[in-house]
Amino acid sequence: MALSLPAAALAAAMPAQVRAQTVSREAADLYRRAIVFDANLIPPGQITFPVPKKLLDMMRNSGITAMRDTIGSMEAGFEDTVDQIAFMQDLVARYSDLYFQVRTHDDFARAKREGRVGILFGFEHPTAFEEKLERIEIFRGLGVRVMQLTYYKASPFGMGTFGDVNAGLTPLGRKAVAKMNEQGVAIDISH
Repeated sequence: MALSLPAAALAAAMPAQVRAQTVSREAADLYRRAIVFDANLIPPGQITFPVPKKLLDMMRNSGITAMRDTIGSMEAGFEDTVDQIAFMQDLVARYSDLYFQVRTHDDFARAKREGRVGILFGFEHPTAFEEKLERIEIFRGLGVRVMQLTYYKASPFGMGTFGDVNAGLTPLGRKAVAKMNEQGVAIDISH
């Protein structure tokens, strides 16, 4: 089992004797060889520049191969979401010795091989689409490879987790799924 960044940071802060007692050599070797993907992590430094060296070192030593960074939110419209993407791309550019943006499946192996951390951009809510299907293609062009059409509440695309379990996708949601499939975007169905 891979550790999340907070768990990895805690483990790194433990004395070597304690770490040795809590993780077997076989588990540590497996972790070093494995592609470790954290599907819900925020890269250190997402708020301000310059990123403190301590945070960069923590990320560098975490053993994480790649992470999914959630872009946008239930409140973020199109422009705010594009700004967030630009910020993350700036983070990747400023710290290219540590990060790069995951755009293809092969980038996971590349991250492991190069000892860098891949960042996969994803949405947990479709607010930034503003009900415009062409935005799926725009966001894919900006590197967003995972998109979700619902969250807790209903969206114009479908019912969320706190709604009618039989409601499913709306007609617009079915069109969005077809567009995402056409564009090669993974559909996040966690909510």
